[in-house]
Parts: sequence; structure tokens; C-alpha cells
Amino acid sequence: MAISQIQRSRTLKTGFDAGWFFILILTGYPFVALAGILVDAKGLTVSWVFRIAIAAVAALILLTRFGKMKRIDVPVAVVLFLGLYLLRLIVDATSGLWEAPKALGYFLAFVLVPAAGMIAAAAAWNDPKTSRLLFFFGWLTCALMIAAQAFHLTDRGTTELISRLSYDVIDPITVGVLGATCVVAGIAYLERTRALSERLVILAGIGTGLAVLVQSASRGPLIALVATLVLFLVVRRRWLWLAALGLGCAVYALTQPLEPILRTLRFTDVLTDASSTTRQVAQRLALDEFLHHPLFGSFYTETITGSYPHNLTIESAMAMGVGGLFLFICTMWAGLYFGVKAVRRGSFLAPMMFAFGLIEAQFSGGLWNTFEIWVPLIVVFRAWRGPTVEARSLVKRQRSPATRPRPNPAGGAGTRIRGFEVGGR
Repeated sequence: MAISQIQRSRTLKTGFDAGWFFILILTGYPFVALAGILVDAKGLTVSWVFRIAIAAVAALILLTRFGKMKRIDVPVAVVLFLGLYLLRLIVDATSGLWEAPKALGYFLAFVLVPAAGMIAAAAAWNDPKTSRLLFFFGWLTCALMIAAQAFHLTDRGTTELISRLSYDVIDPITVGVLGATCVVAGIAYLERTRALSERLVILAGIGTGLAVLVQSASRGPLIALVATLVLFLVVRRRWLWLAALGLGCAVYALTQPLEPILRTLRFTDVLTDASSTTRQVAQRLALDEFLHHPLFGSFYTETITGSYPHNLTIESAMAMGVGGLFLFICTMWAGLYFGVKAVRRGSFLAPMMFAFGLIEAQFSGGLWNTFEIWVPLIVVFRAWRGPTVEARSLVKRQRSPATRPRPNPAGGAGTRIRGFEVGGR
């Protein structure tokens, strides 16, 4: 078999485990749930079947890959934090706390097992390929969601005082996260291509994702997306783009009335609507629980309303005390630190998705049911160490006799391969 065929088969074989598994975890549920709505399947059944399938795929990856792993690229703080939270759930479940056994089972099957599966698959991470696949898959799902609403393909939508794009098994936050994910993947894809036609296609997909995000009127995903894009532009030193973004926002604010867009995005009543006030109460109660039990925490949920605070930082302190809060801060800081390193080494998608998930998790979600942080975080800890699978295969081809190095436009005798310089100064 020729060398190129061996490399192509290797990329195809390893790319599914890491890339498609990553995509299914982050955007698979909205697609499956929407398909279930269109065929009039029961929403709860579709949700559980999908999540069980994710756990089964993760378990299969663990069984086939764990024994072949040379090292585990996960800091000790991550293992300690997840282990400590698992201990908290076990203690609460054995003490008969309300719905603690359900939270424990959910955390094991849908957070720990997928994270462990990504640990086993992360060595095959292919950032360029996964960025393209996630972008087109997210774009397709966003387009189907808009079409289902525009052509009234289903009457199972949810309605509120302000119309929000959502369905009975796909809440507005999930819809907003889907739109933001499409935009993030599009930016990661856009950063790698120079072809005008390709860029126009990407911009069209990004526009679709933004439309879905705006129609969902989800404040958390919108704030997280803006913050993630600003961080990415700063790390990449795209000062002109950052200035253009700020100038565009300033011009719009000075020339257009802000109230309609702020009302559409629900920023006019950010402190008074039911969703915000409920979470504010839950966060105050969670902080009280932490202040009364600062060393070891109280329970996985606050005991008065039985809710979690929808803020992972506060929840870590409430559930595990000072030790859990310290481990959470160390884990998130390590993710951001190595994410910057990964971006500067040419891996864009996982660091951006981790930053987005971390910021968005301060507005929604709980430790026992949030896997959007841990899966990108696992990839970040692998990606910062060096080039992706695609870059390594291209390096091997460059060294083969059949491929001659091209001159480096930036100077030196090396060859530039998608952001990596081989053999130059």
C-alpha cells in the first residue's frame, strides 16, 4: 500500500473516535431530538436513547483504546475534583437526599464515562477536520430548526411572553448553545482557509448560527460567545479584527435604537424576569450553604428549594467546600492556560469550545449534568502538546522522497504546513 493511502486510512480510522465523538456529544442531541419531533417520537424516549448511546460509545472507546494509551494527558487537579464530586454524590445518595441517586447515575453515565472516553480518544484529535465537520453538522441542525419553525413542520414548540425558538424537548438554552457552537466552529474553520468561495460559505453558516442564537433569546450563550470571540482574537493577536468588531458595535449603538434588540435578547428585564430572579435566589441560598459549611460543603443541591445555583463556581463551593472550590479554580485555570498554548500551536476548536462552555456554565447548568466543559477540556490538555493528526501525517509526507519541500514565504528553508513550520529556522 502506498504511503499516502496508509496515512489516509489512519486518519479515517482515528478521526471518527475523537472527531465524531466530540461532535455527537456537543451537538448530537439537538439534531436527534429535532428528528424525533419531526417523526412525532416521544421526546423523553429520544433523550434517554441518545444519552445511553453516547455512554455506550464512550465505553466502547475505553475498552478498545485504554490499554493502548501511552500516557494520560489530564492534570491531577481534574481527577481530584471529579473524584471529590463523585464522593459527594455517593454520600448524598446513600443518605437518601431527594433525587441524589438520579444525579449520581446521570453524572456517572453522561459526564464521567464520556469524559473518560475522550481521554482514550484524544490522542487521535484532528482539529482541522473536526472543525469542518462540527461546522457543517451544526449548520445543518440550525437550518433544520429554522425550517421546522418557518414551515410549521411541527406544532410541538414552546411559547413564552417573548417568542423564543425552542421545542418541548429542546429548551431555548440548548438552542442558543447550538447556534453559538456553529459560530465557534465556523470561526475555527475560517481561520484555516484562504479561499474566497470557502470563506463565503463559512460566513453563510455563521449567519445561520447567529440567527438561531438570536431567535433563542438565550443571554448566557450570547455573552459566552462574545467573550470567547474576544479572547480568541486577543490570543491570536488579531488587533484589526478586534478593533473592527468594537467599531462596528459602537457605530450600531450610536446610529440605531438599542431597545428593540435588547428586548429581543431579553436584556431589558435581566434582573426582574422569572428565570433571573429564580437563579438569583438559588445562588444566594447556595452561598449561605457554603458559608455555613465552608470546610466540606453541604449537599450537591441547596436544601431549601432543592435546586442547584446554575453557576458552577458557586456550586463547587456549596457541594465540596473550600477544597472543591480550590480544585475547580485550579482546573479551570489550567484549561485556560493550556488552551492559550493550544491556540498558539494551531489547535483552535477545543480551546474555544472550552472557554465558551466555562463562561456559559456560570449562567446555566450544574456539575452533575454538564458535560460541555469536560470533553473540550480533555482535548485541550492533549492538543497543546503539539500538532494534530493531520499535521503529523503531512510532516511525514513532506519528509518522504516523493514530496519536495516548497520555499517558505516567510523566510528560511522550511516548509509551512497549515500553520506549522517544518525544518525552518
